[in-house]
Amino acid sequence: MQRRAAAAYFLLFLVLSIGAYAIDTMANVPAARSKGLVAVTVMSAVAGILLIGLSYLPVRG
Repeated sequence: MQRRAAAAYFLLFLVLSIGAYAIDTMANVPAARSKGLVAVTVMSAVAGILLIGLSYLPVRG
């Protein structure tokens, strides 16, 4: 994966995680939905970090 593409995906996941966090903290949501939004926040952040890490792996060939 090219580094520019990885950076674009990272920004996408960053926007998703910030949006889910904002909805979770600002809106009056039930507890079960709040836990789901926290899971979306964490998984989006982890996916973004993994994409950046994978873009810097050495390429053979």
